Amino acid sequence: HDHMWVEWSRNDVYAKYPPGYPLFLALAWLLGGDRGIVWVSPLCGTIGLLAAYFLMRKMAGPWMALVGLVGLAINPMLALYGGYVLSHAASFAVVSVGMLLLWNWWEKGGLWRAALAGLVLGYAPLVRYTDALIAIPAAAVALMRILGVRPGACEEVSPAGSAPAASPRACRAAGEAAAMAGGALLCLVPLMAHHLRAFGHPLRTGYWFCGEQ
Repeated sequence: HDHMWVEWSRNDVYAKYPPGYPLFLALAWLLGGDRGIVWVSPLCGTIGLLAAYFLMRKMAGPWMALVGLVGLAINPMLALYGGYVLSHAASFAVVSVGMLLLWNWWEKGGLWRAALAGLVLGYAPLVRYTDALIAIPAAAVALMRILGVRPGACEEVSPAGSAPAASPRACRAAGEAAAMAGGALLCLVPLMAHHLRAFGHPLRTGYWFCGEQ
């Protein structure tokens, strides 16, 4: 497993992977020992499936969501990673729950809904670095929320069609979007601090030393 470790300076050896999934494993080990570690991926796979179902239900209704759930559940790769001690199932769970929370905030608004969505989405790159791409749909949803666009609806306007009535709503939505960003930073700032300490730059990962970043 030499490809899993990097040595940035003499005697400083770090895993090239982010620390979020090992944190899950550590918590599972504290609760259930070695057997607890084995259950992390099946549990994460189950959570990911449930979150994906409720997200699809919001988008397409219960029956189509059920079809989508079955399609995901019988997917060979998802089944494989759900029984494997790798980070893929945890990634699936965190991203699915984060997207469900993001959609919930888009629908209903609320400062705490936004902050919670940001916190979970911000944790996603700690599990797998590529999950940082979740920032793209998160930014798009935040923009649509500020503009007054709701899921499955056109832009909302006041009954009189006046622009001033939309201004407080837009400011409130912008404040909620800032709370979402703040929730994400609660996870991302420690990750960047780890990168700075371990690899010499806040945006440099262990993959940089393998020529993969």
